[in-house]
Amino acid sequence: MHNYLYIIAMNELHTLPNIIDYQTLLGALGQYKSKRDKISHLIKIGEIIRIKKGLYVLNESYRRGKISVEHLSNLIFGPSYVSLEFALSYYGFIPEKVETVTAVTTGRSREFQTLLGVFTYRNITLSQFSSGMEVINIEPDIRFMMASPEKALADFIQSQKSVPIQSPEKYEQYLLDDIRLDANLLSGVRLTELKNYATIYKSRKLFNLCEIIKQMKRGA
Repeated sequence: MHNYLYIIAMNELHTLPNIIDYQTLLGALGQYKSKRDKISHLIKIGEIIRIKKGLYVLNESYRRGKISVEHLSNLIFGPSYVSLEFALSYYGFIPEKVETVTAVTTGRSREFQTLLGVFTYRNITLSQFSSGMEVINIEPDIRFMMASPEKALADFIQSQKSVPIQSPEKYEQYLLDDIRLDANLLSGVRLTELKNYATIYKSRKLFNLCEIIKQMKRGA
């Protein structure tokens, strides 16, 4: 072979995880002197895809299964966990499929545009970040951090600037018609947990949301 498929075969890159870091890639090319040049060439011919500096994914033909964009989100920028619109869609709260992977972080707000999609990170404080995350296992060796349904809802509502908090009727209409939240799932959220996030955020928007959901539970 006259391309770097030979390198992949000889160094068993096909046995590596779908997502690899720089040190792992260097180790796979251990017998070669000009490792950086070979990595650059592998990227150029599309055998590996650069997500950001030091983070790569294998070409689709070498992957074992589908890449978890949620897991990739955790790796691109941290500390972070998936939340906001993407998490709400994941849990079924909103009907639309959300293409951009949205996350929260204690770092500065960022956006990464990659060949595998767009990943955004919204800054929140450490106290807001420190609770409400869950570990989701999708395979024995693949897991990711995501907000609980209540925390994803809290993060999302708090991030919105046009919530009509003055009128409960308009607020409920905003939730069900504008955002298109699923009424059954919304009425089933754990109010104790949501109130805790309202306290942490010191948010009138979230306290009012708790009252609306309480009324929805009574009417269910």
